[in-house]
Amino acid sequence: MNAPVIPMGVKYVVAITGASGCMYGIRLLQMLPGEKILVISKMAEKIIPHETGLSIDEVKAMADVVYDDDDLFASISSGSYRFDAMIVAPCSASSLGKISNGLADTLITRAAHLFAIRKGFCLLHYYNI
Repeated sequence: MNAPVIPMGVKYVVAITGASGCMYGIRLLQMLPGEKILVISKMAEKIIPHETGLSIDEVKAMADVVYDDDDLFASISSGSYRFDAMIVAPCSASSLGKISNGLADTLITRAAHLFAIRKGFCLLHYYNI
């Protein structure tokens, strides 16, 4: 079975939230073709160096565009901005709860809310027991 072909002109929003498993979001940044727009939550910024050994600047360098999670004026927070896919990996329990209940108080939750209205998206909730 052949892997699906993804066109190079695809725009992705990759959001990394403060859950265990930050490497999933980082691996997506390394592997996805096309334009990658990155948003990292405040908690993820604290967790990434401990879990991965990478600095936040190293992770941000993997993306084409980077926004702060508290920047609700960023272009991706507008319903008129078009991107093709959004992946939240990992998706913390807090982010999962906010997104599923329509609470859009950060750029990640705002973009997810707007995108969910138009299309589906992927939330990777990593639960380690």
